[in-house]
Amino acid sequence: MKDNIKREDLKSNFLKNTVIRLDYDYLFEEDIELVVKNLNPFLIKKDYKMNSKTLNEIQIGFQMNKLDSNENPVDFNRKVKEEFSSYIHKDRNIVIDITRNYATMTVKYKENKNFEEIIDVFEEIKNQISQSREGIGLNRIGIRKTNIYFLKNINNINKYFEEKLFSFNSLIPNENVIIKQQLERFKYDNYNVNQNSEIQLGEYNNEENDNEENVYRIIFDIDIYDKTIQNNKIDLGRMNDDIFKIYKSNLKEKFLNNLKEKNYENEELFKL
Repeated sequence: MKDNIKREDLKSNFLKNTVIRLDYDYLFEEDIELVVKNLNPFLIKKDYKMNSKTLNEIQIGFQMNKLDSNENPVDFNRKVKEEFSSYIHKDRNIVIDITRNYATMTVKYKENKNFEEIIDVFEEIKNQISQSREGIGLNRIGIRKTNIYFLKNINNINKYFEEKLFSFNSLIPNENVIIKQQLERFKYDNYNVNQNSEIQLGEYNNEENDNEENVYRIIFDIDIYDKTIQNNKIDLGRMNDDIFKIYKSNLKEKFLNNLKEKNYENEELFKL
């Protein structure tokens, strides 16, 4: 049964990245300087180094997390220029950005990482920001996990994913689908959740036979967040556990059991 499958049982995954994000009241330049100064010794010990201040165009892709029933949809292509402080891990797979209004920790990886270590670092970031000046408000915290799969035969998608996640119009053959996207917003365990599932038809260059083949990129994205932060009580571990429960509920039990194998892939479903 799915209920008996634990996160530690799964030795393989298709997780592309994890983003932890904290939104807060506006920080002045001196506030950011203080936060970075106090964080620096801690992050150095955790094998991070400063990327220096960066002036860059930041894609506001995370803003879908701010969709509320009384808000208008955000322009996903909007970009802003902002100076921010950045750290990068020695393995170059984790980046921390601290800006005037939010801090993010972006983890890119192919294998399972110890989430407790990630939480430990982000908790310290949150603590330093909350202490940067009296009365600063922490407005929102969230975790977003994006899984990306490549599937050759779209007719077999429900071998891996539950029908409630990917269903099709009975009038149209599945292989005629070019793009399919669904966004669900709901409450779970008193948290807000955005669950996004997407299918895109494209071409894949198979190096083994030097041919281009049609392949479907499947994106399964779960974003869980809390906007009722009181007394700075934030339980990232619980939020991460809830993401796993939602993730698990959308995958077939047989597929989940297959993911107990290390480096699981097959000819039909794979990652790049």
